[in-house]
Amino acid sequence: MVISKIHIYYLTLKDIDLPSIYQKSVDYLAKQNIIKPGLKNEILDKLYHSKDKESYLVGNSVAVPYVTSEHFNKTRLLVVRLKKGINLNAPDGIPIKYIFILLGPLEDKVFHLKTILSITQVGANPHFRYELKKKLKSKSRVNIEQFIYHGIFEYDPSAIKEREEIKDHDPGLDYSPKLFSGIISDLKRRLPFYKHDFTCAFQMKVLSSTLFLFFACHAAAITFGGLMGIYTGGQIGAIEMIFATSVCGIVYSLFAGQPLIILGGTGPLLIFTMILFRNCMKFDIPFLPTYALVGLWAGAFTIILAVTNLSVLMKYFTRFTDEIFGALISFIFISEAFYALTDPMITTPGVKTIPLLSLLIGVGTFFLAIGLVRFRKSDYLNSSIRNHLSDFGPVLSIIIMTSIILYSGIDLAHLKVPSTFTTTSGRPWFVNPFNVPTWIIFATIIPGFFASLLIYLDQNITSRLVNSPDNKLVEGPAYHLDLLIVGILVGFCSLFGLPWLVAATVRSINHLKALSTMDEVISTSFKRENRIIHVTENRVSGLVIHILIGISLFFLAYLKLVPIAVLYGIFFYMGIVSLRGNEFFDRMALFLMDPALYPPTHYMKKVPRSIINKFTLIQFCCLAILWVVKVSFLGFLFPLILALLAPFRMLLNRFFKKEDLDYLDKNF
Repeated sequence: MVISKIHIYYLTLKDIDLPSIYQKSVDYLAKQNIIKPGLKNEILDKLYHSKDKESYLVGNSVAVPYVTSEHFNKTRLLVVRLKKGINLNAPDGIPIKYIFILLGPLEDKVFHLKTILSITQVGANPHFRYELKKKLKSKSRVNIEQFIYHGIFEYDPSAIKEREEIKDHDPGLDYSPKLFSGIISDLKRRLPFYKHDFTCAFQMKVLSSTLFLFFACHAAAITFGGLMGIYTGGQIGAIEMIFATSVCGIVYSLFAGQPLIILGGTGPLLIFTMILFRNCMKFDIPFLPTYALVGLWAGAFTIILAVTNLSVLMKYFTRFTDEIFGALISFIFISEAFYALTDPMITTPGVKTIPLLSLLIGVGTFFLAIGLVRFRKSDYLNSSIRNHLSDFGPVLSIIIMTSIILYSGIDLAHLKVPSTFTTTSGRPWFVNPFNVPTWIIFATIIPGFFASLLIYLDQNITSRLVNSPDNKLVEGPAYHLDLLIVGILVGFCSLFGLPWLVAATVRSINHLKALSTMDEVISTSFKRENRIIHVTENRVSGLVIHILIGISLFFLAYLKLVPIAVLYGIFFYMGIVSLRGNEFFDRMALFLMDPALYPPTHYMKKVPRSIINKFTLIQFCCLAILWVVKVSFLGFLFPLILALLAPFRMLLNRFFKKEDLDYLDKNF
């Protein structure tokens, strides 16, 4: 058998029942003169009964019905893509989206069985599924045949397993003692794709993700800016946050190595700034010059970390640290929102009673946002409307609740925004960092170092999550280059009294997912879930998002209408949503759950329950220590405590079996 004897044809159908699919497939083959008109009923009958044969293999959204006949002198393959999957009782429970109808002569059964096995194998290949989907949606030539031929003639199960295995090795975290070597490696890795990052962006997925992320990032900038205005006495507010988000986002989109990352305000840096402000007020020290000095030191330390290639230390930060860091962010969001919504000085100034109305508005904003986001799974309206309501849920909740409050005439505190483009307090933009006593210049080295640790962890943990092998990115990471740019931007922002921006985890992951092509699979927990098979890696979406955020500064009058209580409701929403996917919280729930109803996760099957509980309690104690340090007079030290989690995790190797830690502390 030679390759030329197998001919491949492609067809896309909207049908959702198997008889109609087979009928239209046979009609198509008859039009191509592959099946004689008199044989159509015979082929249809064999297709209907092919499901009873062992040759009919189903899995990974793929079905392979097989028909042989003495009337065929060549092997043909019709690839049918269904716009909506159909349930064929596949063993993995995933609806079938691709049907490979194999037709061939009787004497080639061995070759046909090998072809069927090859198709089912390459059907699990994410690159194959993406290229196949692209092939059947457009008229462009895509060499799908190479996947199938490779499987038929070079089938090697061990080789396939090795290619598809998720590697622990991250090329962006290879260490070299030479200065700038990490940055140079990042540039060599990413520069060949620079032009492609612009030319590949002219597609609908990039446009839709740009519009969605613009609203999401703008809402986050308003929220963080409003909160920072409260925590800094109006010296750094919403205007500064929006302006910094736009400028830094544009620079980062153009020059960073990983443009899928979105820069923004984060909970830990917001809390750090609040602690710095409170200490400045306590010791009667001018805040903005001190803030500028701390930022300059932090930017300098961050640049040093980048040029000395110390991002490689992230290989020692495992899921153990990521989960605690994520939990800290979630609790910061939730606690700060709850505190503010019950503080009359923040939400209803001048009102002496408990601001129950503000609390109700904040909670109402939260439930409205969460309800709109979950509307995607509703049975009402059509899928397009449901998806749009879900994508724009947080933004719509701000608009709806603000409109209700304005219409009702309720007296609540609103976002403090100037009528024209100027700083929130009316101060000059440039901040003289030396307008302080000389001793402060040197005293700020210590908080500057701690701030750089926080920037380092915030940036690199998010970078590692974005560059996870599960996301199927092909252009490679750029930890050191990205950290260098963030360090430079932090120094720039400090001189103008702008907020420090780093990689924002939630917004970056949402950006990546919005640019992803997804496919349904069965997880290791036997749950149906969507998995990424391709991401449109580009710079245009991030660039346009931040240009639009900059343009919004010309519409400041509308920002002044947003009540503070509504922003805290969104803050509360962000905290609750960030709990999802954190296995630490899932394992905490096991303490209250009936053991008979434990979820069938990979670690529940392999690790004793007592070990799982011990590991979870250790994480809880680490989180509690972090929280106590954060709220105490030692608040500046909480970035250091966070950094020490990595060596502490290494100590656990002495008290746990390696196999147990692998299941509890690694991605599967």
